[in-house]
Amino acid sequence: MTRARDNADFGHLAGRKNLLINGGFDVWQRGYGPFTNEWGPDHWWSSSTAQRVASTAEQKSVVSLSTDGTIRQPVELPLVGYAAPFTTGTKLTLTIRAQGDIGDSIQLRTLFKDNSTTATNEVADVVIPNAIVIDKTGYHNYSVTWEVGASPVGTNTCYVLLFDVARTSNLYLSKVQLEVGDKATEFEQRHIGEELALCQRYYSTSDADFYCYTIVPGDSDIRAARVQFPVAMRAIPAMTHTFNAGTYS
Repeated sequence: MTRARDNADFGHLAGRKNLLINGGFDVWQRGYGPFTNEWGPDHWWSSSTAQRVASTAEQKSVVSLSTDGTIRQPVELPLVGYAAPFTTGTKLTLTIRAQGDIGDSIQLRTLFKDNSTTATNEVADVVIPNAIVIDKTGYHNYSVTWEVGASPVGTNTCYVLLFDVARTSNLYLSKVQLEVGDKATEFEQRHIGEELALCQRYYSTSDADFYCYTIVPGDSDIRAARVQFPVAMRAIPAMTHTFNAGTYS
């Protein structure tokens, strides 16, 4: 087993300080956008219109948010219904490297949820009293610290961070890090192969050809193909496919 796969299979318990996946917006398996009210950069869901931009200043890809809305990420709990590492009283620090217009703001909220996109058995944790407000030109780091104030119910699978964005034109996010403790530290830059493997635990795509064989000959043939996922997935996945001119993918 490769180190990337080892880290992907054990989630956030692999000795990494950044509890977020794809915090540097390096992985975009669904394409480069724009995305609205859907998953965009891997492991990020956004109601704000989001798309990938290559930043000369940052020398990397960043996410551009061009409408007001919410961008969020679920952090998987190691065991369903159990809070660790988000136990009540634990201090967490979030650092966002961002660029926008003076006065643009990001309001942070946190929740325990059964899944990231529905309100079923939702448990509100905290709304950070002071929003992050862009007060400088160019890219800068902005940090907030809070204490977890709630506990999950038995069916909750994730701790969700929601970033409510209010901007004048485009707000750019370069790096986002969530860590245990009350000190903001340098962003943890993971190898792209490791980051991709962490993302593929939740979503993967392939343009590869699959060879199918016929099980029941006739007008309504039943065909089967074996699909090999790149890493062990979090749960049994939903799948989409295309079938065109005799080619099944």
